[in-house]
Amino acid sequence: MSPLRLFLALSLALSASPLARADEVLLVSGERLIGKVVSVVDGKMTFESAGIGSVTLDLAKVKTFATDGAVEIHLKDGTVVNQPAQASEEGKFSIGQAGGVPPRSLPLSEIDALNPPKPEVKWTGSATAGANLVRGNTRKDAASVVLDAVRRSEVDRISLRGEYAAAREEDSGGDRSTSQRLLTGFLKYDYFLSDRSYLLASAKADSDATADLNLRLVASGGYGYQWVETGVTKLSTELGVGWAHEDYEEPDPPDSSADTNQIAARLAYRFEKELHPSLKFLHPMEAVHGFDDPHDFLVQTEWALRASLTKSMYSEGRIALNWDSTPAVDKERTDVRYILGFGWSF
Repeated sequence: MSPLRLFLALSLALSASPLARADEVLLVSGERLIGKVVSVVDGKMTFESAGIGSVTLDLAKVKTFATDGAVEIHLKDGTVVNQPAQASEEGKFSIGQAGGVPPRSLPLSEIDALNPPKPEVKWTGSATAGANLVRGNTRKDAASVVLDAVRRSEVDRISLRGEYAAAREEDSGGDRSTSQRLLTGFLKYDYFLSDRSYLLASAKADSDATADLNLRLVASGGYGYQWVETGVTKLSTELGVGWAHEDYEEPDPPDSSADTNQIAARLAYRFEKELHPSLKFLHPMEAVHGFDDPHDFLVQTEWALRASLTKSMYSEGRIALNWDSTPAVDKERTDVRYILGFGWSF
């Protein structure tokens, strides 16, 4: 090859190299964009190029796309791959396979996220307070405080919850009585094996004077699965086994021991849904079954609606239900509380 032809060939190669190193997006409209696929989050693709700058594209309007380098692709089935994406037929993309195996073609709708932003590791949560004052033939003072906090990283999650509720009544004769005194503490650690599945260890302590419960302690370990975790919807389920301890003022039957210790199974789920930018629905549930008695069940669940007042302040209506198949003597199996309060999120 002559020196002139060699120079021209090198010049063409160098001039073409920026395009060769670029990502490509083909739109349903027929337009082709050359630049860089930055991310895909919540069905929106962020794309950058020197000509148009940064734009946000609806993934439904993308015909196919290709990346020159490896990208972190999260699929809706929980699979995470770090490979270049290749163009495919309309509405699909391909993931390259090693060892001479042909690329695998997948629908664009299966992308949960691409190069998602790394979550900032910090504590988030809320504190809710409620009060009720009654004056007249009966004087009643009631108050409750609930604190929820979560620390989430890429590999683990720590959840804390504390609740205190108390109520006192005074009749027209001046006699006072405690109609409610409840204290709850909860701690859970999750270690994620993948984006969705995790191992967990938890401990929960309850004390309820009006139910004659001095202490209930449940410690367990198990497995959990995070079905959905977006800014709009969260759903997780958990199953485990552990140890349960209960101490009542008066045992049932009366001639039995006030303390019980047994192996127990734990089943739980948590569902959160943003119904509107200013309205959220929360529904956690936990069930414990003691192995010593086939009829020994405990179910604790809540339904709450939280309405935003400002960026950090909110009002909340909550129904809390406790169902204990083996309560203390002369106590009801079911306790239901209706709470209205205001809170602060952080």
